[in-house]
Parts: sequence; structure tokens; C-alpha cells
Amino acid sequence: FRYVTYWIAKDNLLGIKAEFHSASGKKMKSATVEYDNRVLIDGKTHPIVSKITFCDELSNRDRVTVYFVDPIAQEIPDDAFSIKSTP
Repeated sequence: FRYVTYWIAKDNLLGIKAEFHSASGKKMKSATVEYDNRVLIDGKTHPIVSKITFCDELSNRDRVTVYFVDPIAQEIPDDAFSIKSTP
């Protein structure tokens, strides 16, 4: 996609919607995000994504929904994000 427009909630600064555009500016896909999951990190509860619904704006508004169930907070070592660590 050439660019993405994001909507951020003022009260909690979480991303709630995105629109994905082609180089000509045509909206190709959109996504909405829900945060019904919670995890405890350092004694504080944080909202975590529970559902993302993607909508194809070009073909009869076909939808795909991804559900995130029972998230777990855990530390990930920095080298896990290194190209050298990929198989």
C-alpha cells in the first residue's frame, strides 16, 4: 500500500481503525481493532488486541476477522528481531 491512515483513540491512544490506500489514493482495505483482552505487566493491567476485522473495499466488502485469545505477556530478547536470528 502507498499509505495508511490511522485513527487513534484520544482517551487511551490505542489504534482503533486503519485505511490502506493505493498510490492513486483509492481506499483498498480498512481495518477496525478491538481491545477486550487484558494482560498484567509490572502490576498494571494493559489492554491488548482481541479482534481485528479487515474489509476489502474493492470486492463487495469481503471481510476477514482475526481473534486473539488468551494473550500472555512475556519478555522477548532483542536478538529475536535481528535478521541474523531468522532461519
